[in-house]
Amino acid sequence: MKYNLQTSTSDWIRFKNTVVCKLVGHDVDNSEPRERCMCEERVFREDGSPTKIRSNISCFLFFHSYERMARRDGHNEYVCVFCGHTLLFRVDHDPFKTGARFDKRVAYRCNLRGHHVHQVAERDGFFEYTCTSCGHPFLKREPGLTFITHLPKTVLGHAVVFVARRNGYAEFVCIDSGHPFCILVDRSETLAVLEHARKPALLSHIG
Repeated sequence: MKYNLQTSTSDWIRFKNTVVCKLVGHDVDNSEPRERCMCEERVFREDGSPTKIRSNISCFLFFHSYERMARRDGHNEYVCVFCGHTLLFRVDHDPFKTGARFDKRVAYRCNLRGHHVHQVAERDGFFEYTCTSCGHPFLKREPGLTFITHLPKTVLGHAVVFVARRNGYAEFVCIDSGHPFCILVDRSETLAVLEHARKPALLSHIG
């Protein structure tokens, strides 16, 4: 029997990817809509079943790259173009409200000590909060929270379930921490949001 090196290599890569995904979670790539992970398993199911995703180490160690996702409930919402991490800042206290893409490091102090939060909205069966300092959002079942702590999931990964679709993204939430992620599903919708966000900044610059 003739030995097929290419087939053998492909099988090994598929096996390696499957093992890694089982251990630390599936890979997230928000650069384009994608139904399957590199291990070829269908991920981000919207039927309520959990999907385990890994943390993006590059984002955690260096910085997230954010772009505008929405303006709602008196807050500007942003999403990382790589890992789907989101931010929520009050419109009148938003340091990134120009509408342009920006980089932001992880707020390690808040991650270690906890987040002082305020409520943003009640939606999709959750109470939505965000950190007053770093903008880290949470979706929780409990009302009236003012302080939230969570275990670091950098190594263990997040078990997430579907919440809702909005503005070209499918939103998922970590079962344990309440950490939301928004996964790209329709780039045409997100581009419309970005164009709308840039117009006030352009008019201000012209004026």
